[in-house]
Amino acid sequence: MTGRALLALLLLLAGVAGAAEPLFDERGYRVRDFRADTGGPPPGVALIDTVDLAALVAADGAALVDVLPAPPRPATLPAGALWLPPARNDIPGSLWLPDLGLPALSPERATRFRSTLDAFLAGRARPVVVYCLERCWLSWNAARRLAEWGIPDVRWYPEGTDGWTAAGLPTARAEPAVRPEEFP
Repeated sequence: MTGRALLALLLLLAGVAGAAEPLFDERGYRVRDFRADTGGPPPGVALIDTVDLAALVAADGAALVDVLPAPPRPATLPAGALWLPPARNDIPGSLWLPDLGLPALSPERATRFRSTLDAFLAGRARPVVVYCLERCWLSWNAARRLAEWGIPDVRWYPEGTDGWTAAGLPTARAEPAVRPEEFP
């Protein structure tokens, strides 16, 4: 077998192996390869760009939800050792709900996220803008989830903090509103 034929066979086998692992679950949530090119917004969700988002933020007309996962404590770090996670800077005024974009949430975690979001919205009717980083399927998943929860005006900002900072717009230090370690 020539080198070219062997390479073709290996690529074919890699494609078959990849096909066995779907990208989306039966509910339509992306389940792997979260940092990849994204398509259009999920069903029931509008797309928003940096210019329109900056205008909404300036008018205090949006509820911003950052869904970037919080960095996990390194498994190799000895118990009791001090660990300071890297800082997260997001769009000022955002609610940081790490892991809201995971494809599956435990009932406890979903309830906690929903109650935290409801308190953040405080009954105000305004668009809810979901974001993470550029090329982040977790924000896509989270926007889908909020639409399924019946949030009336969900918008997805696929450029995330990468697009926001590239436009020279300000960020602020963030703290998670719900910490992943609170749940098993």
